[in-house]
Amino acid sequence: MPVTWQGWTVIVVWVLIVIGGTTAITDVPEADQSQESAFFLTFMVIATIALFRISYAKGPKPRWRWGKQADDDPDEDF
Repeated sequence: MPVTWQGWTVIVVWVLIVIGGTTAITDVPEADQSQESAFFLTFMVIATIALFRISYAKGPKPRWRWGKQADDDPDEDF
């Protein structure tokens, strides 16, 4: 869950891209549906990978969390 306005902006832009792609795929004639579905799936995979890469690069680094550790920093978890 983002806590800064920049993080929320990235999420909102991603959602708008998903909505835009979804509306674009529903306007396709029935004959071209399978080709457009493959394009949409590829588009969604690329958009989601981009979201994950941005989140990983700008957010806290993921690590294994099993219980409370002595060196836990609560300010790092946002």
